Amino acid sequence: MPILLRWSVTQAVVAALLISPARAETQCLRQPLALHFENASDNRSELSGVALAGGKLIAVSNEGLGDHERSFVAQVFEGNPETGYSHSHDEVIHEPDGDCKEADFEALAQDGETLFAIGSHSYDRKKQNENKPHEENFRRLTAAGISACKARDKLRKFRLTGGENVETLQKTSLRGMIDAHPVLQRFADIPDKENGVDIEGLAVFAGSLYVGFRGPVLRENYVPVLRLPTDLDQIAPTDRGDDVLFVNLGGRGIRDLAPGPSDKNALYVLAGPNGDEKQSFAVFRWDGKDQLGGDGHKPGSPELLCEIELPKDNPKGYKPEGLAYLDTRGGEMRFVLVYDGKAPLKAELLTLK
Repeated sequence: MPILLRWSVTQAVVAALLISPARAETQCLRQPLALHFENASDNRSELSGVALAGGKLIAVSNEGLGDHERSFVAQVFEGNPETGYSHSHDEVIHEPDGDCKEADFEALAQDGETLFAIGSHSYDRKKQNENKPHEENFRRLTAAGISACKARDKLRKFRLTGGENVETLQKTSLRGMIDAHPVLQRFADIPDKENGVDIEGLAVFAGSLYVGFRGPVLRENYVPVLRLPTDLDQIAPTDRGDDVLFVNLGGRGIRDLAPGPSDKNALYVLAGPNGDEKQSFAVFRWDGKDQLGGDGHKPGSPELLCEIELPKDNPKGYKPEGLAYLDTRGGEMRFVLVYDGKAPLKAELLTLK
């Protein structure tokens, strides 16, 4: 190798290390966790968020359920991590209005007995279809092929009731905030799988509501996170931009956020590919602070704890989408990890050693 080329490669490696999260040193042990639901539909198994509250496991799906599979529900399970959890009942979070039924709830967060659920706030584009005319497939690649659904622009604060419907405490949309933000507005009407806005993470941490984005992933791998009040009535559009934090996950987007034990004072980030990139899923530990450099200090980076490699043979299409802290035993933290995929429902116990 010529000397100049050797130096350029070395410099590139050093630069990558400076802007990328550190290598994982924590061991992650994954064990199956049973979620019992007889004859579960594929829609029900597309789990996108999970929370543990009052001894119950609560999950949301990014597809409609209930009557005519249109209602978006909290799936309530009872049991324990040793023997597994069995489905108890559903409670409706949202009933679609009009013809648009794609509420696409992607994340769930818990704060005591209060829960939060959020839609992706994303735009969509229809996939290519070899059975359609060439003209139709071309149209799908144009602006005419992009679709919006207001039902996706949902943020709900609620409590479980033990009945058919949750008790809605507050509700709002982040659409106005996204459209006004100096960074996010450029990605607001781009389809989610093309690096447009796509919300998939949610957590209550340090007295605030953290909203994590799968996309956009910005230059130098920065991913935006909104830090908002838990009182949803206080959320209002602003063009200041000071309510957005940036975190570097090595090119990955956020799939979920989970606060750990109080003594750790950290958020645990489930990260994964933003689109179809050949990239692993991973879990990071983050202090919840902005990592954007400047004013004389270098950008920070979260701690990469472990990577979650998916099996090559994955006919159900399982992907990890939801993370929730369970407990600490003998210095080892345990989390519940739920998957999006075809039936049956899939979950795991993730132990950080």
